[in-house]
Amino acid sequence: MKKKLTAAAALLACVFAFAACSSRVTVALNRNWQTNAGGGYETFYERLTYDVRFEAPDSSSLNDLSYAPADTVTSTVYFRDALDGMAPLESTTTTYSHTPLQNGNIVIYSYTTKTVYNEDASRATVTVTDNSDSIAETLPEENSRVFVGTVNAGETSYSDLTDRYSVFDTAQLIFSARGLAFEADSSNTVTVVSGAAGGQYVTLSCSEVVARNYSFTMDGQPLPDTGTGSGSEEGTDGEEGSEGEEETGTSISTCVVNFAVSGTNNGQTHTVDYAARSTNASNNRYRNLPMRIEMNLAYGMGAFLYVLQDASYTAPSGE
Repeated sequence: MKKKLTAAAALLACVFAFAACSSRVTVALNRNWQTNAGGGYETFYERLTYDVRFEAPDSSSLNDLSYAPADTVTSTVYFRDALDGMAPLESTTTTYSHTPLQNGNIVIYSYTTKTVYNEDASRATVTVTDNSDSIAETLPEENSRVFVGTVNAGETSYSDLTDRYSVFDTAQLIFSARGLAFEADSSNTVTVVSGAAGGQYVTLSCSEVVARNYSFTMDGQPLPDTGTGSGSEEGTDGEEGSEGEEETGTSISTCVVNFAVSGTNNGQTHTVDYAARSTNASNNRYRNLPMRIEMNLAYGMGAFLYVLQDASYTAPSGE
């Protein structure tokens, strides 16, 4: 027998609680995803491939489940250039996701969220479409711990989004953060629009800038191994770095950035390791890449970890 649960859309995404803030502050953005970060607009193609895994806490009963879920989130977002503040125009996200519950059950959600902004991104209309009927018949009959959930479908409008901070769509946020000038102990607050909670004030804080080792390919070519002997590290400009542990991979100067809503009830903190922008802006080899993304789940139920495997800048023929 198939089962359905009803849940508010706010339970389905990386939800941040709304928090108040004061005067308007905008962020300065640069084209740090280009190898010439200080140059003009370039025709740009980038495809990033990540290894994605779920890290359950040691005490979680999810490790005992016989059902292996596979999540799919497809987002398309249009936004303006950095000189126009990367103001969002429109986004569409189709989600097929599994939410683990504290009792060990799993709820499957399938829905589409479309957000359309006005010309200056001060207003937005969010339309949520529930797609649960398309998956209700695909579940294994014998698994009593997997449920189909439904979301609250409909249309919601938001206004005054630009009153306090620069505005981004949630689907562009990790990319847009590459345009910020991070340094140790720095932070930026922006308004982020999501289908789950409308406009939210999200603070991006750089806890440290540190050399870390990574192993991935760029256009199919593996990065050079900096060696495992002395632990000396080379920054993005070729300068010598600090002493570190013996590791394989390439040492890259890294900004460790935490994402959370301002205020006391700030939801789950997510962390992104960005390649730091080179001091030589015209030779920004690692393009402020998001090399590692950790998205924590609520109630201490673990995290999703994304680790960069390949960065491709050569568009396939026909694209």
